[in-house]
Amino acid sequence: MIRLLFALTCLAATPLWANPFSGVFGTDDPPEETCALNPMTQTLSPDHNRISFHWDTPVESYTGAMITDFGGTITAMDAQSLTFLRDNETRLDPQGALILWTMHLLPGGSYCYTSTGWPEEGCGPPYLRCSSDPPIS
Repeated sequence: MIRLLFALTCLAATPLWANPFSGVFGTDDPPEETCALNPMTQTLSPDHNRISFHWDTPVESYTGAMITDFGGTITAMDAQSLTFLRDNETRLDPQGALILWTMHLLPGGSYCYTSTGWPEEGCGPPYLRCSSDPPIS
């Protein structure tokens, strides 16, 4: 019984940075989305089926619209990556399926994106953790 209580206490005390896909992130590309100017807050739903993104200041979406929020349905996740289908996605990959986005963890708790709609040329610009939380090893 004491072990169970200890385990539950440890789980309840797990900091946000323990989940590498949740937190506050910024990028230098585009420059208006840096940690200093307009960081992005990412949040996973408790059941890890959804991911949401939020900026305090609007950013330009792929449609050209200015947005502060969007979300997606998580289709796969492991210790090193998270793949999601963006809500209201309309873009198609070369096979005609809706494109998926994958976040790949990088050293130090940052990540980069790939997309099924991109050529196989590697990740986009990195998103760096903005807070002073310890990095994920």
